[in-house]
Amino acid sequence: MKLKNILSSLLRNELNSQLNNYFLKVSFHSLLTHAFSMILNFISGIILAKIMGAEGYGFFTLIFTWVSVLSTFSLFGTEDLLVREVAKNNRENTPLIRWALKNVLLISLLLTNIAIIFLYYYLGQNNERFGLFSIGLFTVPIFSIILSLQAALKGKQLINASQLPDKIFRPILFLASLCGIYFFYQSQLTPKIAIIVNTGAHILVLLGLGFFFFSHFSLKNNVVDIQKVQRKEWAKSSLYFFMATFVALINVKADILMLGWLRNDSEVGIYNIASRFSDLTEFSLLFITPVIAPVLSKLYNQNNIAQLQKLVKTVLKINVLFCILLCTILAISGNYILNFFEGSFLEGYLPMMILCGGHLVNILAGPAGNVLCMCGKEKFAFYAGIIGTIANISFNLLLIPKFGMLGAATATAISFLVWNGLQAYFAKKELNINTSIIN
Repeated sequence: MKLKNILSSLLRNELNSQLNNYFLKVSFHSLLTHAFSMILNFISGIILAKIMGAEGYGFFTLIFTWVSVLSTFSLFGTEDLLVREVAKNNRENTPLIRWALKNVLLISLLLTNIAIIFLYYYLGQNNERFGLFSIGLFTVPIFSIILSLQAALKGKQLINASQLPDKIFRPILFLASLCGIYFFYQSQLTPKIAIIVNTGAHILVLLGLGFFFFSHFSLKNNVVDIQKVQRKEWAKSSLYFFMATFVALINVKADILMLGWLRNDSEVGIYNIASRFSDLTEFSLLFITPVIAPVLSKLYNQNNIAQLQKLVKTVLKINVLFCILLCTILAISGNYILNFFEGSFLEGYLPMMILCGGHLVNILAGPAGNVLCMCGKEKFAFYAGIIGTIANISFNLLLIPKFGMLGAATATAISFLVWNGLQAYFAKKELNINTSIIN
């Protein structure tokens, strides 16, 4: 409850009472949901790694990493589009939802079949890995629809309903099923069993989320058919959203990929651990972003720029508080944490602190990308992402050969400054909204 009181004090006299109550209640629930989800996934990972070994767990992780990547491509930007458009329209926006779900399903099925055909020729039909990949890839259309339904519910500010099935119920189902199979049936937990159980958990989540969804939305074709112009606008916005997401993905992965290319596996391993711990400094973004996204869209559509500006500044204060607190914890205890992994992992301390500095710069720029995307200026988020990615790759090429991990961390921190600084600049220039710590 102390944390809730801190959030309450930060919101005092900033927002109107209705928005204040919504933000305080939902953001606190979102924080608990994400924290509990991280704990459940961490426990699941330890159990799988202990029982299946590094190789089996690695293969399981590889499959569902590809499921996540292919699902991101399947959405093709419609996730952010749904949040924005549903939020700014009081009506249900049935035509958009039907259009988005149909496209997501078709693209996900297409990508799944392409992936299976590729694996068939690459691995061979009788290869065991091909069979396991095929089972796991069956999850792609399911997970893609789950993400789409979540986006529609978020747009209607039903944040808890959108998060609970996937963040809490799925890991609990997965963990309980694994433990039940292992202890009651005395069965050896193989990657095949783990993949089938995880796929089954996704199916149950889809059913549960579908129940929430149809309690608030109707997809009956009882409205006038949408015009081609409207579909073109949706497609255009989706494309910009997708490209912004794609360049952001490249931007956050370029350092590890280029370190592996230009240096050696040992440095990649050390750097990866350092990077994962530094990522914790942006934990507040995980539970704040889903909460504010629909509100930003609604306030902008109502032309309530004054309240929107107050919301942005409030979010900035909360994010800065969390980031500084976590950066301080890592600065003090980082050596002890890395020493837990033994060997040469202590070499990751300085790169970790440089990355923490980069994340702090990101936080100080405020939720600029979120503001641009939710206020109809998603193309500028894409432009900033492209320039940031070019800077990232350029500085990695320049610094990694000579400085290794320190060079990768420095290049990433610089790219955060360029990327998020540009987004803050575009938010001020295009929307007259100041998202950064600088007044």
